[in-house]
Amino acid sequence: MKKLMFMILCLLFFAPATSVAVVEVGNFQVDVISGDYIEWDPALNDGYESTWYAYPQPAESDPPPPWWNEWWWNADYLEPGGKWIRITFDYQLLDPVGPGDVMVTINWTNSGWIGQAAPPTWENSTDPEAVIERLSEYGVDWHFQLPPGSPNASWDSGKYWLPIDYNPEWVSVDVQGGGNVGISNGVLEHECVPEPATIALLGLGGLLLRRRKK
Repeated sequence: MKKLMFMILCLLFFAPATSVAVVEVGNFQVDVISGDYIEWDPALNDGYESTWYAYPQPAESDPPPPWWNEWWWNADYLEPGGKWIRITFDYQLLDPVGPGDVMVTINWTNSGWIGQAAPPTWENSTDPEAVIERLSEYGVDWHFQLPPGSPNASWDSGKYWLPIDYNPEWVSVDVQGGGNVGISNGVLEHECVPEPATIALLGLGGLLLRRRKK
């Protein structure tokens, strides 16, 4: 028993170096001029192709404005698994005389988009929405409605666990809304959880300890 416990502890000690993904950091900036038009500086966006992509949203009538996404790749698809995210940014009115309105959320690719060298867009996928899940679909988005004359402000989501049981390969920051809001100094931190082997070792170690106490 002591020998087995020693081996498990050794494996747990060395496992994080090879099985836990590092925290990836993405930087972004975007000016939401209106619901259908945004501007950005590629030098301030380090996601896929330093580009924001439009994803029109279907509706029977009066379609909502599109979501605009910037994508980052983190790690290979992992199931079971999961992902932590944290998003921070500054925001301000582009025109201080008028009101501003923007929603910010996170989305990710599901098991229908694995091993791809690029995120799903309308250029490389017949139906990108079929392989995308948004945090807003789980009732979570961050809505900023700014009256005229609002001062500049900052936002920090804190460390947030995505409500899924797998680690997606691609994750994105999304913006949508009426516009007149500039987002700057944006940072997205994203990290996948330990691989199943590490989780199993942790469980086995705890089980052996419980048995030893009995």
